[in-house]
Amino acid sequence: MLPFEIESAVVCDNVRLEASGKQILIGVYVGSIIIFQLPGNIALTLWLDTTPLKREKLQGEARVVSADGSAIAQGKFQFDTTSPRERVLALERIPMQIQRYGKIQFQLKMEGAEEWSTVKEMDVIPPPLPIVPQTTS
Repeated sequence: MLPFEIESAVVCDNVRLEASGKQILIGVYVGSIIIFQLPGNIALTLWLDTTPLKREKLQGEARVVSADGSAIAQGKFQFDTTSPRERVLALERIPMQIQRYGKIQFQLKMEGAEEWSTVKEMDVIPPPLPIVPQTTS
């Protein structure tokens, strides 16, 4: 179990921070991620709006799991929820190589935990086939 509730989970290309404190999500993926050629290299950002269950400094691991269950990206993160203003966890520009089409899962595991929690799933798909206009004779 994670020590925070996830209000929204967004996969995008990048996150920028404005001087006002607002965050700009760039290249938001909706429902699926199109990969034109396999294998395909991509860097994705996982942006989580959370409600911490208590105020503390957290450490954990994040990974991305492909359709066959193998980890295609993995790393550590820190999340300081001691300030009431801190509620966004952004894991930025996670590099990975996509080997096959299918679902990928973004998973988190807090320090000392046994099990991974899936926080977001996305379909990785090929581009749609081009539409060729039909000619009439």
